[in-house]
Amino acid sequence: MGYTYDNYKTYPFHNIDHIKTSLDCAEKAMESELMIEHEKLLVKTAILFHDTEFKPRREGHEKRSAKRAEIELSKINIRTDDILSVKKIILATEFPRNPQNISEKVIADADICTLGFRTGFFDWTMRDYSEKYIYEEKIDLHKYLEGLVGFFADNDYYTRWAQQNLSSQKNTNLQLIKHYLETLYSKENESMKYKSTIWNFSSLYSPTKDKAEEKYSKRSSPSSMLFDYKEE
Repeated sequence: MGYTYDNYKTYPFHNIDHIKTSLDCAEKAMESELMIEHEKLLVKTAILFHDTEFKPRREGHEKRSAKRAEIELSKINIRTDDILSVKKIILATEFPRNPQNISEKVIADADICTLGFRTGFFDWTMRDYSEKYIYEEKIDLHKYLEGLVGFFADNDYYTRWAQQNLSSQKNTNLQLIKHYLETLYSKENESMKYKSTIWNFSSLYSPTKDKAEEKYSKRSSPSSMLFDYKEE
């Protein structure tokens, strides 16, 4: 599984932390849906592989990652029907999303679970912004946040756990971003509280490739994480 580890090394957002967080959220969602152990293992395997082909470009990486999962899992004699299931689960992370069964709904929610975090939301937001700035286009922070508003509106949660535990805070986070954008263009009513919050987190993830690679290169292997992962 060295291939997957190499491809998760340097990105500020799509890295080992994202895999670990997605696994954590998926575990909780799967428990709420009373899924059997075999189904859970397929979902966890799909999470491990779902962004392996994010590098060198974002577009179409889900299909490439599904193909990579097929190649790697075939090497260790995983059953053909299980490989096909893993591929379908990975493809459920494509946007616009349209999950067809509970396994696909779990990975769809897990992939964007940080939108509904109370603690750590700004951290993950600035990771994503820095990643786009470094590897895709040098986008202005305010333009990025305006796009994020649309992303929030277009993506809801599907599983009971996510709806009960993340949806409300996701809406709160959306309103926070909207408030910041509104006050930004209204100097006389500008809220320094929200502005300083955004920029403090922004400064933690300054968009420089060298810093990003240094900060995120030393991570544990995702393959060992998959099989050693325990629910708290």
